[in-house]
Amino acid sequence: MQAPSRTVYQWVQELLAETGTSLSELDCIAFGAGPGSFTGVRVAVALAQGLGYSTGLPLCPVSTLAALAAGALRNSVADAAVCCLDARLGEVYFGAYRRDPEEVVVAITDDVLLKPEDVVLPDAGSFLAVGAGWATYPQITARFQSLIIGCAADCLPSAADIARLARPRFFRGNLVTSAAAQPNYLRERVASPREAD
Repeated sequence: MQAPSRTVYQWVQELLAETGTSLSELDCIAFGAGPGSFTGVRVAVALAQGLGYSTGLPLCPVSTLAALAAGALRNSVADAAVCCLDARLGEVYFGAYRRDPEEVVVAITDDVLLKPEDVVLPDAGSFLAVGAGWATYPQITARFQSLIIGCAADCLPSAADIARLARPRFFRGNLVTSAAAQPNYLRERVASPREAD
């Protein structure tokens, strides 16, 4: 069985070959910085850093929730999306985004980690509900039913949407070095320290 890191780099090579592109032709490397699965976020940041160090390319971190909103709004008439992902431990990752002609989407609220009962929708009209958190915690949907015009609970963030969001950021110079790339976990700690025996 191949090591996961080797498989990821093979996927990168296959994608580049499929598109007839080489790393030397890229202007920057965009990556999903989180929030999301700790392992997934760590792998994304580490892969971007490794590619950045090896090529000297700058990196462009993109919010997972922004990518989720961008993908869902691409196939919807809604002007805004509220994204909700199950963060485990009885919490959700939550963020609200509106469609934008230049930026693809812009944040209405910061991405946050909340208890389901603490979720509040911004005062910005009606929304498309996006992400698996809406299905995991149907009580959130029930509370805001009058403001939700549709639900895309099975929508997932995609690399294509991360690239779409990175493009205008690249032209504005919103980039970081490989050394400065950081995951956006939102949660500081996922395990409690063991009590002394």
